[in-house]
Amino acid sequence: MHFFVNHSPLSIPNRVIPKNIVSLVPSQTELLFYLGLDKEVKGITKFCIHPPEWRHSKTIVGGTKKIHLETIKQLAPDLIIANKEENEQTQTEAASHIAPVWVTDIDDLHNACTMILELGAICKTIQKAEQLVLQIQQQFAQLRPIQPMLNTAYFIWNNPNGGFYLWLTPINKTISVPFKKITSQKIIIAPGSFFSGNNSDKNHIRICYSNENCIQIYKAIKIIAYSFDSKNIQDIS
Repeated sequence: MHFFVNHSPLSIPNRVIPKNIVSLVPSQTELLFYLGLDKEVKGITKFCIHPPEWRHSKTIVGGTKKIHLETIKQLAPDLIIANKEENEQTQTEAASHIAPVWVTDIDDLHNACTMILELGAICKTIQKAEQLVLQIQQQFAQLRPIQPMLNTAYFIWNNPNGGFYLWLTPINKTISVPFKKITSQKIIIAPGSFFSGNNSDKNHIRICYSNENCIQIYKAIKIIAYSFDSKNIQDIS
């Protein structure tokens, strides 16, 4: 279910097309780009890395968890887009005093498609939204269950101590990432393709860590670096 939070003097977008949009959600920033709303989008977060050109042409309004309200206010938005899980409720409430905040809440494919259609309706780009939803539904319809069925364990942190990550980009962006060699050294990494809708970051790496000190992190980066040029990574101290 997606909903508006509005404590501002502005009206919720209805018949009028929003002309000054601020997106606080990276995935929905990509959607706004797909819907052709380049001129309308004024502000994005520092985690909105797609499309790359928007990193330079749009105003950065902070992160997803720590938005800069004064920066948003200066943009004079008539629509702010947030997400129930991605953004902090207190900050969403605060932003709603600047302009109407449309909060998305997505937990399955149906809600994702509904969100796309609703945003298309709000921004008067419903035709493109419908085309995208149709494409998604057709591609999902082609999926087939894995046979035989696999026993799967899904782990969730109930009391995490926090986590961090570093985004690594090889100088030679065409080189293949030696994932098996890196993970064999007990380093947790994720391929960049996980975070890119068009697979443009497939040769990038995200190294994940929690509670490690700087020496351990530096050692892990060195191991990754040596993995690329096939040196003996066992010699690193």
